[in-house]
Amino acid sequence: MTILEKVVCIFLDVHLWTARKKLRPEDLKVTAGSIPPEKLASLGSKKICDQAELAIFGTLKKRAERACETVGVRFLGGYAVPQEKADELVTELNLIQAEFDSKKKGFLSRYDTALETWIADNSQWASIIRAAVEPVDTPRRQLRFAHQAFKIGAADASSADAGINEGLDAKVGNLGDRLIFEIARDAEKVWEQSFKGKDKVGQKALRPIRSLQEKLRGLSFLDGRASAMAKRIDTGLNAMPKHGPIEGQDLNALIGLVLQMADPDGVKSLQVHDWGSPQAEPDEIEEEDPPSPSAQEPPEKAMGQSPAFDDFSMPPAAPLKTPASPGAWF
Repeated sequence: MTILEKVVCIFLDVHLWTARKKLRPEDLKVTAGSIPPEKLASLGSKKICDQAELAIFGTLKKRAERACETVGVRFLGGYAVPQEKADELVTELNLIQAEFDSKKKGFLSRYDTALETWIADNSQWASIIRAAVEPVDTPRRQLRFAHQAFKIGAADASSADAGINEGLDAKVGNLGDRLIFEIARDAEKVWEQSFKGKDKVGQKALRPIRSLQEKLRGLSFLDGRASAMAKRIDTGLNAMPKHGPIEGQDLNALIGLVLQMADPDGVKSLQVHDWGSPQAEPDEIEEEDPPSPSAQEPPEKAMGQSPAFDDFSMPPAAPLKTPASPGAWF
């Protein structure tokens, strides 16, 4: 089977509404000491609704993204997921979508009340808020959650247009390096959140490592180095105490394992030692941060939809330094 036959592509189509409007010059006709509070205004925009009312939608979007990232790798604006993991992931996304739709229905039902409460809480600026209020159809239209699962296949190519699949082939060929990059990126987060500056950790610290190991196993068909790293993790975890804190030499060994995972070059070296001849050097993968809604989109459109991702424009994770010890308006 080819790689494309072994994966299902999952695409998230999630749109948010920020309840922000562009801050107009007439809104700023204020005297010293009467500047709108931070909860009401932020640079270039004003908030026409309490942001706490909308926070759940951003939370659900992130939950869906994490669910996809746990088992899949970024691919063509979505995620390439092992075929055997696709059904379970779609079931989880369906649950998140149902919660999103339920929260949306509740928010829309109390929309007018939420606006009046916000205006009452900021009565000094009531005229500014009322002038920017949107009808309920605006959040009804902009708040939406959907996802699609589909298979991708190469186009039929005759000898005359044999190059038609070159772009897709390049993307597929880079999936192994993309996987190693994502593991390194996430392992660095594990280091920062669970191990940095600690002289002992609990058994819970092993959970994110096991999660990364499971991702490597599920996508091992992309690159032999992924399987080699998964085996090394298995060896390391089997050597850890099964109960109680992890400290001393055990902690040092565990930290060494996490730091190796966080070093793409360290993972790539496993191919030489454990999988025979190394592959050709991959193209450099650069990471591009998602665009900042407030900086790159008009306030009224910020977070209006999921950003378009360039799957292979991400830089290698910055090398880790081994530690000394094992709003509402502007």
